[in-house]
Amino acid sequence: MLSQLEQEAITTAVQSLADLQLQINAENFIAECEVANPELKDLSALPWQGQSWFDLLPESQHDKANEALRRARAAPGTACRVDLEHLWPGGHQSIPISYRLIASPDGSSVFALGRDLRPETNLRQQLTNAQQSMEQDYWSMRQIENRYRHLFAMANDGFLVIDDMSMRVLEANPRATQLLAGDKESIVGRAFPIGMDGETAQRVTDAMNLARASGSQDLAIVLGNPATEGQLHIAFLRQGRESRFLIKITVIGANEAADRDGCRQLFESSPDAVLIVDDRGEVMDCNRTFLEWTQSVNHEQVIGRSMEHWIGRSSVDASVLLSNVSGSGTVRLYASVLNCRGGITMDIEISAARLPSATPRLALFIRDIARRVTTQHPMSQQLPGSIEQITRRVGQVPLKELVRESTDVIEALCIQAALELTHDNRASAAELLGLSRQSLYTKLRKYNIGDGSDLGQE
Repeated sequence: MLSQLEQEAITTAVQSLADLQLQINAENFIAECEVANPELKDLSALPWQGQSWFDLLPESQHDKANEALRRARAAPGTACRVDLEHLWPGGHQSIPISYRLIASPDGSSVFALGRDLRPETNLRQQLTNAQQSMEQDYWSMRQIENRYRHLFAMANDGFLVIDDMSMRVLEANPRATQLLAGDKESIVGRAFPIGMDGETAQRVTDAMNLARASGSQDLAIVLGNPATEGQLHIAFLRQGRESRFLIKITVIGANEAADRDGCRQLFESSPDAVLIVDDRGEVMDCNRTFLEWTQSVNHEQVIGRSMEHWIGRSSVDASVLLSNVSGSGTVRLYASVLNCRGGITMDIEISAARLPSATPRLALFIRDIARRVTTQHPMSQQLPGSIEQITRRVGQVPLKELVRESTDVIEALCIQAALELTHDNRASAAELLGLSRQSLYTKLRKYNIGDGSDLGQE
């Protein structure tokens, strides 16, 4: 088809396709050079004209270039292809060029039309790097899957992966198969629940529906024959358009049951009162010591009621204690009172901690300190110094004035202690001290405690 074009059109087409045009004379020197692509300015910087064509090539490619010239001169007018690399000045970089060599009819000159292969080389390098990265990711995923399979099979608890739509078992480790169907029968592909009576299966189905809404759910069940006590932890997981249930089956063995019974005996026989409450302060459990101190007849009189009924001079004590445990996880040596029947109160000291469980629970350890000298009270670190300052004035001022100053010191320390317990909440501190807010603000200004001008802080 190109034969139908005029000579000028053919020349224009060839020049647009070639990035580099060289004319090589009979002595293999470059007589003329033209860089047709203006974007390849670095090619123009090379010393082409007047140089031997072989001097611009690495020695390893001299034979290849000489053979290409020989073939081109042997068949004038025929394009001979050869891919070569030109040396960049300094020898640190090479430029790949794909040439078409065409000899003149008399064979005296050879025209070399070259195309820069660096974009193609860069693209191939990127593809190679991407392929190597994919292979590394593939082998990394294979190794992770292999470790997952081994851990899945070695686990002492049963693990199941269940499809949310079909409720069929997608994966099950050997322990789960043993607990639900025996050692010889596979449960993969079967509908879940498996190996449970009708009532237990319905409870498990209801728990899975709750887990779908809340994310996770715990359930105590009885498995197998003979009956074995177990615990199910159900987690709901979404992956793209698919959703799965991840179920862990833990069997409570004889040792675990014995440990649990031992902990219960220790809980009941503790000389200190122990109270288990939820995050709102409602009592979930208590020991016999707490029942004795509060003169309660049985657990039913305590469980379900707020701890504020027994602990604290007011509701502030309980709220401050709960907020501190929620913030830091533990509270130590919290001074308060225990309200018993008949209006009797006991000075107590409380240590509290958050229990690790699915539902938020707090354990309160209550000690009777009515007959104990408290050496760790925050006031003890400041009171001796203040009294010492007052006793130095004996003989200089009347006893009545010394007593009044001592009373002021103790009152100021009590106010500071109340502010520390309530995290500088003035309203709660006033209630804790049995004062009105206005009386507390007056005393704050009197003893220059805090920012006396900030009377609106709650």
